[in-house]
Amino acid sequence: MTRFEVLAIAGLSLSLGVPVEAATFSDQTFNLADYTIIKSLQIGTATISQTLTGGNPGSAILADYVVPAGPPSTNEFGSVFYLNNNFIYNPGSSGALSAVTFSIDKNVNLFPSPGTNFGNGQSFLIFQGGNYYLDAVALASTQNVYLTATLTATASDFSLINPSSGAVDNTAHPSFAAGIMEFGFRNGFVFDPQTTGEARILEDNFNVTLTPMVAAVPEPETYALMLAGLSGLGFMARRRKKA
Repeated sequence: MTRFEVLAIAGLSLSLGVPVEAATFSDQTFNLADYTIIKSLQIGTATISQTLTGGNPGSAILADYVVPAGPPSTNEFGSVFYLNNNFIYNPGSSGALSAVTFSIDKNVNLFPSPGTNFGNGQSFLIFQGGNYYLDAVALASTQNVYLTATLTATASDFSLINPSSGAVDNTAHPSFAAGIMEFGFRNGFVFDPQTTGEARILEDNFNVTLTPMVAAVPEPETYALMLAGLSGLGFMARRRKKA
């Protein structure tokens, strides 16, 4: 078989839209050495630790936000960015993506408790080209219970965020076709003049599933043309062999 024939057959295989397996990353232990952690605090402190108990089940990562004595005069926001140094994918060499699915289990405890009068949500991150991109999903305002946050998003769903200021640019998005991507999540809390004290946020079972871009399946007429071309190649090969 000639090199041209081999390439033609390889091209046929790619054009048939052969499915590619999705890549999956998962972390249930939360070794802090596996993470790059960035704190963005307008007030108070945030202590990050790995706890071996209290997860869902087993170990989890704990963010303990504490506001100093006396309530803030205005709303103040604190957040922590977590990037898993092992959750890395290069779409340029491993294939473009059509979507990314995130999930994580989250447990919020507030002291003193405001009951259900607080907002709850979960943000997920992509780090690419020195920039952070974020998308979020809302969760119920329930304390001391693990809630699972799940998000499936395309590149245009993510927005550029500045970790220092919290400013978001909804016109800037990551690329799912080129550029090394690192995946993570973000948690945080808003302390207002009526809610001061401590927020303890536990998170466990962080998973990321990458859905590859699959080539479109050709129309029947396209199959016929490709098969006719391969038949012609076979006929030419037999003629050369007889000659």
